[in-house]
Amino acid sequence: MPGWLRRWGPEVLGLLGIVALAWLAWWQFRWMGTDLHTPISHGINEDWDWQLGFYEASRICLLDHGQLPGWNPFVQGGVPLLANPESPFLYPPFVLILLFGSSAGLKLWVLFHLVALAGACWWAGRAQGLGPFEAHIAGVLALCSAQLPAQTAMGHIMYLPLCWLPLAWIASRRGRWRLAGICLAMPVLAGAHHVFLYALLLLGVDALFRMVDPKRAWALGLWLLLNLLLLGQGWASWPMAVLGLLALGWQRPHPGGRPWRHIAVVAGAVLLAALLLGPKLATLPVLWARAERLAPQLTFSVADEFGPWRALQVVLGLVDRPSAHNGQNVLYSPVPLVLALVGLVWALRRKPAVALAGLFFLNIGWGGATPVNLLELLHRVPPWDHIRVVERYGAVWTLFIGWLAAWGVWGLWRLRRPGWLRWILGPVAVVALTWHVVHAAPRAAAHYHIGAGAPHSIPPPSDFVQVDDELTTWESMRANRGKPRCWTTAWLADPGPVLAREDPGYRGEVWMVDGPAVSAAITPNRIRFEAPAAGLLVVNQNAFDGWEYRGQPASSRDGLLAIQVSPGPGELVYRPPGLLLGLFMLLAGLAVLAWPLASRGRRRAAGASSATG
Repeated sequence: MPGWLRRWGPEVLGLLGIVALAWLAWWQFRWMGTDLHTPISHGINEDWDWQLGFYEASRICLLDHGQLPGWNPFVQGGVPLLANPESPFLYPPFVLILLFGSSAGLKLWVLFHLVALAGACWWAGRAQGLGPFEAHIAGVLALCSAQLPAQTAMGHIMYLPLCWLPLAWIASRRGRWRLAGICLAMPVLAGAHHVFLYALLLLGVDALFRMVDPKRAWALGLWLLLNLLLLGQGWASWPMAVLGLLALGWQRPHPGGRPWRHIAVVAGAVLLAALLLGPKLATLPVLWARAERLAPQLTFSVADEFGPWRALQVVLGLVDRPSAHNGQNVLYSPVPLVLALVGLVWALRRKPAVALAGLFFLNIGWGGATPVNLLELLHRVPPWDHIRVVERYGAVWTLFIGWLAAWGVWGLWRLRRPGWLRWILGPVAVVALTWHVVHAAPRAAAHYHIGAGAPHSIPPPSDFVQVDDELTTWESMRANRGKPRCWTTAWLADPGPVLAREDPGYRGEVWMVDGPAVSAAITPNRIRFEAPAAGLLVVNQNAFDGWEYRGQPASSRDGLLAIQVSPGPGELVYRPPGLLLGLFMLLAGLAVLAWPLASRGRRRAAGASSATG
């Protein structure tokens, strides 16, 4: 067999297997229908409706009007769009939406991220030192669990960019802070700010655990494991706190290398990510000041009468999960947990920081159910205090269950004493893992069975108007209509004084305070009108900073957009506040990325000139 085939054959076959498995999971979506253009199932104000509308608003701004998606007039009477943390149009895969439309594009969006997650998990496993077979286990188990299928089926696709978490982790471990910064920025560009916080937390705790002497890391690992085994045992709080302090006090710095370099790499990655996210971060305050859903309180908690047995039943899917937001992840059998426990022993010896990070996320994933509530400590630190649904930390610990299970298979195949035992336990582990995949994959696919949406008759686009009808938000946008009363991720409590065409007292979309309605051409960021006389002009949209008329900022009249105008034609323009600063930040980030390439080019030019001389 040629050497290159022995070297790359398993890698290529593994990658092909990843694509095949991800496609199989994606194919299970019943809303796929017979082609990509079958509508995604959704009702009024349901999660898929909000996601479809969100992506459609950005697509309309870019393609139909040739404008930056800075303002969204289609939901809740008009809200900032670029400033919204979940706006996705700056994310490179958004090109799928532009090419195929919101419904078909989001289906391909799901497939892209399933493949990317499986591939990223495999790459992270290889970087840890796992073989080409074992490295696939984390990705396979993630696709065969309930986490992504259940979240995606209900429309919570903001968790699909979880694929960037292992990439950021491994890049930081290799000291490639620029690559880690790109991977940190990508989830936020995709609207997945939760994933950004998960990844940032992983990079931070991993850097801290790598500063610890590996020969003493097992003490922290045993303490974190014991804290899990004592779920629901409130009496153990003080004893466990004392044991935790003793375990920490017994640690000592890593005897070799430069451990503080890990912190510097993470800091550099975070700073670069902040620069690359400049357009979103600099424009965020205008929405943040009016947000109603950012209170630092937990709306769901996993501390619902949990003990070890109850927790195991939930993880295995034997009982209902406590939270309407999917609670803890479901693994469908004890095989991943058993293999992960075996792998924990091997990982604590060979990759202690990996084992400690996995145990840490398992602890915070169970919230107040553990004797020492690490989650409460974490959620006293901004910005993690704004993560409302804490059960979704399970999205991270699911990956670590896979990596630890991979270490379990690796260890069983490499038992030395007695050597004959590995020829029993190794095949048993592989057979058990294969059985689990065969058993779990159909159950995971069942989460995707949400049916195909019934087609609706969409009226042809007309002049923009706010309506309150039977159409969903996505369908209203396709008909060039806004919905002042709808649910959206803009986080406004209500549409305020904005009126629908059907409401009593509706005066049109643009009118003079002391005069009639005014004819206007309304597009997302520009409103052109013909004022019959000088006076106060009012627009039936929410008043936010950023609207201007001839260089002068607009004001508010009872919460609606208003401006003193002169007679004749005029135009209101929306420019997101902070956008100029955000663009400067973005340019600075791109310059940081381009600097090594420029330096390399200069060195090559200098080398060529010296060789010529």
